[in-house]
Amino acid sequence: LQRNYQALLTGEERVAGRTAYRVELRPRRPGNPWKRLWIDRETSLLLASEDYDGSGRRTRATRVESVEFRAEPEGSVRPSSALISHAQFARAAETEVKPPDKISLAVGFKVLKPRVLPPGYELESAYVYACQCGCRVPAARLQYVDGLNAISVLECGERCRHEGVLGSRGLPQGTAVRVLAGGNTIVVVGEIVRSELEKMARSIPGVQWPPAAVPWEPHAPK
Repeated sequence: LQRNYQALLTGEERVAGRTAYRVELRPRRPGNPWKRLWIDRETSLLLASEDYDGSGRRTRATRVESVEFRAEPEGSVRPSSALISHAQFARAAETEVKPPDKISLAVGFKVLKPRVLPPGYELESAYVYACQCGCRVPAARLQYVDGLNAISVLECGERCRHEGVLGSRGLPQGTAVRVLAGGNTIVVVGEIVRSELEKMARSIPGVQWPPAAVPWEPHAPK
């Protein structure tokens, strides 16, 4: 995060009746999305946030309306440091990067990786999910992050309508570039400028560029 973004304290405001620091996470590379956060001065709770795209347009906003603190009941048991450590380890294991060749074995087709990434992004995770075009055959998702934002590469071994369900059922939101490569339907999606997503898509081995209209072919699990 520190390599790609700069945290700036820009003032204080009242949010939900509490004093909050206003902090901006500004990209070190112009054109990347950024965030504005309101953090409770006393407790460090996140009280509000706003997301902005690379042009400075606000794309999302959340805000806490009220905060209530309750006394801890007598006799309550706090989790031990060992349990907390185990939970943190378990979460880390869930996000472990899995080699794409193992993903290929699970989905039954060769998963293709882009050769070019936007500056600051690196592969965070790779995993299998059920394709959401309606067929629910095994598909692959590669997720690249820069510490604050994410780009997903969704791959199905068939010709399918990935982008029809982006932003629903847990799939990512943002601008999408859909291409064919090596018989796979691939969608590169993220909340960065389209030109960067197109560079990623064009670097995928065997990609058909420029993207042609890809007819949807209903398919069933093999």
